[in-house]
Amino acid sequence: MNNKNNNNKDNNNNKDNNNNKYNIVVDQLFCQISSQEKQKHKAQLIQNFSDLLKENSNFSDFIIFASQDSTILKCHKSILSCRSKFFYRLFKRKRINSIHFPEISVEMMMSILEFIYSSKILFKKSQIIDFWKLSIKFELDSLTNTIEKQLEKNIDKDNVLHIYSQLCSEKPNKLRVKCVNFIRNNFDYFIQNSFIFCFTQFQMMELIQDILTDSKFTKYFEMVQLIGNWVEKRYLFFDPQILTNQNQNQNQNQNENQNQNENENENSNENQNQNSNENQNQNQNQNQNQNQNQNQNQNQNQNQNQNQNQNQNQNQNQNQNQNQNQNQNQYLNQYQNQFLQLIQKIPLKNISQEQLQKIIDLPNLPKIILLQMMKQQIKQTHQKNQNLELMKKTYEQQSIEKETKMQNKIEELTKNFLDREKKLMKEIKQKNAEIQNLKTEKQKKQKKTITNLIAEPKNLIKKSKSREYLNKKLGKTCFAKSKIIRDIASYEYLKEWINNKELMERMKMGFSASVHGFSSEIFHEKCDNKGETLVLIKTKQDFIFGGFTSVGFISDPSKWVTISSEKTFGFYQDDLAFIFTLKNPQNTKPEKFSRNGKTGTYSIQYQFKDCGPIFGGGIGSDIGIVNDLKKGWSDFGTNFKIPQNLEYPSENAKNFLAGGESWSIQELEVYF
Repeated sequence: MNNKNNNNKDNNNNKDNNNNKYNIVVDQLFCQISSQEKQKHKAQLIQNFSDLLKENSNFSDFIIFASQDSTILKCHKSILSCRSKFFYRLFKRKRINSIHFPEISVEMMMSILEFIYSSKILFKKSQIIDFWKLSIKFELDSLTNTIEKQLEKNIDKDNVLHIYSQLCSEKPNKLRVKCVNFIRNNFDYFIQNSFIFCFTQFQMMELIQDILTDSKFTKYFEMVQLIGNWVEKRYLFFDPQILTNQNQNQNQNQNENQNQNENENENSNENQNQNSNENQNQNQNQNQNQNQNQNQNQNQNQNQNQNQNQNQNQNQNQNQNQNQNQNQNQYLNQYQNQFLQLIQKIPLKNISQEQLQKIIDLPNLPKIILLQMMKQQIKQTHQKNQNLELMKKTYEQQSIEKETKMQNKIEELTKNFLDREKKLMKEIKQKNAEIQNLKTEKQKKQKKTITNLIAEPKNLIKKSKSREYLNKKLGKTCFAKSKIIRDIASYEYLKEWINNKELMERMKMGFSASVHGFSSEIFHEKCDNKGETLVLIKTKQDFIFGGFTSVGFISDPSKWVTISSEKTFGFYQDDLAFIFTLKNPQNTKPEKFSRNGKTGTYSIQYQFKDCGPIFGGGIGSDIGIVNDLKKGWSDFGTNFKIPQNLEYPSENAKNFLAGGESWSIQELEVYF
């Protein structure tokens, strides 16, 4: 039992201990680490990775052979694939355990691996472009960005071309744009720069395209000069003069070889002759015929050898010349094509004629192209001269034939012309007579039309005066029952002045003095508070005039504007109000008079029911009617405009509407 209890206690203690450990782990999970401790951990981690690379431990699973000596550098696939996209794709595509980079030195490859493992790298300023290339090769974006930022800060005249030459094959970026802007701004300096002559054709094409992207760049003449310098320095050893000098030297060497061969042959002949003479002396008894035959054979052999050597030398010279011509043509075509391809990128339309002439006269313009152009010009001029001679001969023959034909034609034309002149003179006389007859007929017709036109308005006036004609026209308007408006012209004038088609169609006669009575009380009962109101007045002398207001006549004293302490008079300003004349003593045409806008002037006057309609108020009234509606007065010009030939105040102004300052009313009509 005790053992069991002890075991249970131990188990409980173990559980408690386990619980305590779990609690510690939980506490550690929620424990916050300070920034200093984080930096220590990062530094320690970086150091561990760098040590892992330097130790070359047995845990490595990949080998890099650097330089041509194939120096072994051990590393780890997991780290390489995680840090470099290049290695990631390489390991994903195929299973390999090693790779060789013969173009990369051991030191540079080791520093790249150091950056992959620890994000640290050290190199000299002179190696910055090489490491920038390697960062692009291994797709180390962080390294490329940092190097490009350093290059952007340190661009100058010494390194900008070298940097740009490495950027040509890459996509456009900020560094490339900055290099192009720097070259464009200092373009005159780079025309004679020696480094630019090392550019390939692709690099030169890219440079020209990038510079010409800016529309503000206008140094096209300098651009052509730069291209000429580049092409000439790049292909200087292909110059025709150098090639001709080489040919001359080769010919001299060949001639010297020929002379040596001839001398050797002569020496051999002399030796043979000496030997033969000695033999003759020793063997005097031998046959002379044999010696002669031998000499002849020897001479024949010598001549054959000489001919063979000469033929061989000639064939060699011909082959060499052919090869030289082929090489020269190849170089010339390559030289000319590259120059023309570069020139085509430049908008030569923007170069003036003077600059073009300067370009042709440039001493550093490619000589081969100039020579070829000269040859083509000589051929063309020769052909042109031949063609011109043929043209001259044919032209002389044709000119003689044409002259004879022209003379014959001129004679025929002169005869025909004289005959036509006679016919034309007769026709002109006949046409003049016809024109005069037409003029007389037209004059007669015009007189008839004028008389008819004069007669037509008289007939129209007669028709307008007839009652039937007026009833037809006015019967459809608001003036059908009017005793004042009896012609269409007056209706059209009022319609034009009021300028409200709906109002004219809606308007009706609301008051007539001859029908409802000559009383101001009846007038106010019928016409107060009706809105737009038209007043027509006809005097006993048959003068017609009146007024229009857009607010109507209001008898409410609360809306009056007082001009004294006693509220006996009221006035209202209506900018749309006007007075008019249809028939006046001066026999002028109908006319409308709007408000003159002077201070203290008003459009209409409100009174009590013991007064008729009044237009104008304050200083005086332009049109006023008393309580019995049989008499009125006029002080024309106080509140409304007057004709230009009148002045205010004057008797002419007062007499304008009705022939006097006061007048008697024959008829008064109100429409609303």
